[in-house]
Amino acid sequence: MLGSEVCVQLELMYLVLLFQLVGAAFGAAGQRCMALTTAIFVGESKEWIPDLVAKAKELQVNEGTVSF
Repeated sequence: MLGSEVCVQLELMYLVLLFQLVGAAFGAAGQRCMALTTAIFVGESKEWIPDLVAKAKELQVNEGTVSF
């Protein structure tokens, strides 16, 4: 492993995990050393990947001065 990694297992709380992964991957926009770079999904947790992608697609990116 080379930086910021996480191992995803079924024992983790599903929705909390999805929001935490999205936040870790994209919450430090522009600061690559702070962002999550790798997620390893173990066993049946691989079934969560489409939900993670959907959450990531909900993000709204702007120049950082606009409130939602």
